[in-house]
Amino acid sequence: MKLNLNKLIFIICCAVISFVGVNFVACNFMIPGTINKANVKGELKNPPPLDCKESERRGYETLLTILTTVIALRTKLED
Repeated sequence: MKLNLNKLIFIICCAVISFVGVNFVACNFMIPGTINKANVKGELKNPPPLDCKESERRGYETLLTILTTVIALRTKLED
């Protein structure tokens, strides 16, 4: 069980790093096909209410909450 939790913590940390990278690229380089580019060009009938910073903040909060929960579970199981 301890090995599985270590793998889960590693996977969540990788998810945080990849989320930051993908969000940075999507927001700053206007990749074709992303919702940000369509929003800037005015192609969306109902534009999203969130900007890049708000979306990034919510993603951080969610991923870090999951990471904290898994670390707490690991600590509890070690006792």
